[in-house]
Amino acid sequence: MDIVERVTAERLDERLVGEGTTTYSIYATPHGIIEHDLYHAGQIAILKRASARAVSSRMFAV
Repeated sequence: MDIVERVTAERLDERLVGEGTTTYSIYATPHGIIEHDLYHAGQIAILKRASARAVSSRMFAV
């Protein structure tokens, strides 16, 4: 968190180099990381729900 506290408002538009020629602002980078993590958390939740349903349906299969 120390680095976040050291970033001033004036630096938020500075560009960070991504892959190839892609650049991201200091402001956008943490937002992108959070969105990416939430996307995968949603995928995990869907897989867990599907897995639980598959297990329960096998328990009651005749």
